[in-house]
Amino acid sequence: MLPLISGLLAASVASGRIITRIGRYRAFPIAGTAVTGLSMFLLSRLQVDTPPWLASAFMLVLGVGLGLTMQVIVLVVQNDAPRRDVGVATSSATFLRSMGGSLGVALFGAIFASRLDAKLTALPAAVSSKLSRGINVNPAQVHALPAPLRHDFLLAFADALSPVFLVGTGLAALAFLLALLLREIPLKDIARRRRARYRPGGGRRDASRASPRLALRRVRGPQPAAARATVRG
Repeated sequence: MLPLISGLLAASVASGRIITRIGRYRAFPIAGTAVTGLSMFLLSRLQVDTPPWLASAFMLVLGVGLGLTMQVIVLVVQNDAPRRDVGVATSSATFLRSMGGSLGVALFGAIFASRLDAKLTALPAAVSSKLSRGINVNPAQVHALPAPLRHDFLLAFADALSPVFLVGTGLAALAFLLALLLREIPLKDIARRRRARYRPGGGRRDASRASPRLALRRVRGPQPAAARATVRG
């Protein structure tokens, strides 16, 4: 889980800093859902002999995809909601994300348990009964099996895990299509900061950076034509 959390944290911080600088956010959920779908597909290809470092790399990619998506969606909701409803919008987004996570865990767990139960039926009855038919299996029980049966169990475990990530790939593809429909609304703080750069008269040049002659003219006001000719001379 460490590569997943590291990728999520790094992507969240980097995307937040970039959005603050450029004031645009639409590209991040699109890229995040695409990266998440790619990582889910890569994780579905895991096998018994897959090196641990490669599985960690796939988890890192998944963390980057989630980091580019999760926090940016909260920003989108807060930016689109009226100022008086920001709290309600944020709590609603957090609640829906928690509920979606609970439903996802239940869905993926049901898929994995049913697939693993079906795969374990090929093992001897004495072995499958010791493993509780795939439920609440701990590593000690797996290592206690004879080598051939342990290899068969690991194969069944990997085969049962692959459909879980394939379903996750499909859900990430659906999220990618929904992200394409996301409208780009200028960030409120960025828009306010840009409006503050302009003077009421429409010019953009800051008064502190104006030339001394222009600043003196603003202080003294309009001068007669004779005085202007004297100054020019």
